[in-house]
Amino acid sequence: MGRGRKDSNTAVAGMRVTAQECAELELAAASLGFGSVGEYLLHLHRERTRSDDTSASALTEKHPADDVRPYHQTALGTVLCGNALGYLHHAPAQSVDLVVTSPPFGLVRKKSYGNEDAHRYCDWFRPFAAGFRRVVKENGSLVIDIGGAWKRGTPTRSLYHFELLLMLCEEYG
Repeated sequence: MGRGRKDSNTAVAGMRVTAQECAELELAAASLGFGSVGEYLLHLHRERTRSDDTSASALTEKHPADDVRPYHQTALGTVLCGNALGYLHHAPAQSVDLVVTSPPFGLVRKKSYGNEDAHRYCDWFRPFAAGFRRVVKENGSLVIDIGGAWKRGTPTRSLYHFELLLMLCEEYG
């Protein structure tokens, strides 16, 4: 794998794959709702590096979507609880009427529950956005409860939640 610098904030990585491997990666990325192979590979890398257990057996034990379970059910539908990202990329496409989520807020100080830093929030949220776009029905709805954050050392608020809204509209419609 080769690396080169594009600018001060973006590294470029390249790797050689066969035509068959490329086709498989493109198919996997598309079937899971990712916009590109690069987005899919970045998601796989982030999921892998988030894990505290790096043993080979940890990678084959259980699929994240297996952790999703019914939490509450009525005649109108079912509330699911579990690994949202795993579910979003493995549930049937166009199968969800409503997503209500309150993801960890993008704060300037790390919390024990694993929030993402405000200035990296859009990058962290993209795999969720791709999953929402994939599973929410054409006439479905997405509700995101997200709070603001103060900028460190200044009496001003971060605009990360507005940046997220713009990113969702521009990149995911």
